[in-house]
Amino acid sequence: PLQLHAVIWSWSPAAMVTFWGLPLTGDDGRQLVILMICQPIFMIVAALVLERITKWMHCTRVQRGTLIIGAGLSNHGFTLGAYLCYAMLNPADLARSYAIAFVMSMVLFMVIIFYPIASHFGAKGGGPLGSLMMDSLISVRAMPLYLSIVGFGLNILHVPVPAQIADWHVLDILFFGGQHN
Repeated sequence: PLQLHAVIWSWSPAAMVTFWGLPLTGDDGRQLVILMICQPIFMIVAALVLERITKWMHCTRVQRGTLIIGAGLSNHGFTLGAYLCYAMLNPADLARSYAIAFVMSMVLFMVIIFYPIASHFGAKGGGPLGSLMMDSLISVRAMPLYLSIVGFGLNILHVPVPAQIADWHVLDILFFGGQHN
């Protein structure tokens, strides 16, 4: 429950503010698109490889689910995304925003794909994967997706980001507040 609150009240608004202020054109926009596309590829490829391996090894249903999810969520978002984006990408003042975007891509795929996989492979068997994915999209856990879309929309509509967001360090507060869950 604590992580759920962090995702809803901290990460979701952080995603909105991040996507609202990130450049969507030029080299910076291209860099953002590459990051956002690579994150789910890392997650899905790792999960698919383990799906095949666990079938070959005749693992139980719960073992398969655990290993598939573990492979897909292997800390790519926070280690590969946040740390490397922050440490290596230019311009440095956008590094945190790129890191948040990369982690948000991971969070979105967790909600859309990996939470339903966990339910599907759980001991009780949560039902057909497609239905579980649709249910996950309309759950409160999908809030980062919806607020990310709002942020992109505001950006595309050229609505200026209020100066108070930077002046009051709102993104810093949301980012670091979400880390303590």
